[in-house]
Amino acid sequence: MNMFLAYSVCVYLFDQSTPLAMDSSEFRKRGKEMIDYVADYLENIRDRQTVSGVEPGYLRELVPDEAPRDAEQWDDVFHDIERVIMPGVSTLQQHRG
Repeated sequence: MNMFLAYSVCVYLFDQSTPLAMDSSEFRKRGKEMIDYVADYLENIRDRQTVSGVEPGYLRELVPDEAPRDAEQWDDVFHDIERVIMPGVSTLQQHRG
């Protein structure tokens, strides 16, 4: 994620006019969840498929045609990472020591 996008996400999450804005405590909690997810991914990378088993374009069927107008719950977004995004990830360097 580039720095501008990361900054934009943080600004959005803390913007109290946003319906699902996070306060700093919630942001820390969710950030730690994401760090744990990444650490677990790296720790268990050898158990994952080396090459994605999905066809190009598979995401079109799993995401809406338009971005949602209202913010979604973080738990829903977080679960979509494994359900939607990860099937398309290739871990070509999984056996590096």
